[in-house]
Amino acid sequence: MRLSQKIAIGAILLAAIPVVVASLIIQPVATSSSHQALEQAAMERLVALRDAKKTQIEDYCRYIHNQVLNLSKSTTAIEAQDNFRDAVSSYRKELFQPDVEKFRSEFTEYYRAPLTIRRWHVEQHNRGTRADVKPLMSGLDEDATALQYHYIKQHTSAGRKRCVA
Repeated sequence: MRLSQKIAIGAILLAAIPVVVASLIIQPVATSSSHQALEQAAMERLVALRDAKKTQIEDYCRYIHNQVLNLSKSTTAIEAQDNFRDAVSSYRKELFQPDVEKFRSEFTEYYRAPLTIRRWHVEQHNRGTRADVKPLMSGLDEDATALQYHYIKQHTSAGRKRCVA
């Protein structure tokens, strides 16, 4: 091998070895640094999203609060509440001698009846034990009994039994 070749190879090795060594040392540092930068950017984005959602929720709660305040001051809403209370207490009287015990027993049977979606969910929640609905139904006054009976009878979505597949 000639001297010029040896010098060229030596120069190449002299230049290449430090570049390879430097890249092997710098690569983990650069990877770690870029990983930290990406993580910080993601964290800043999540914090910004959290703050935006917080502001949205606070705005919504303020809106609902103001709606409730306005509704509570509304004379129309107050009159409607008073009229509703009067209507509930007079509903049973408008039925012309209602048989409240018949109403109570029929809608109690509605809640006891097998294969309704409601019954299935109750039994699943109670791990297969049947709920005793009689104490719940006996706690209703005559007006509430008449209202619930007629609601179940007149509204097809509430009165129709739906089977569990």
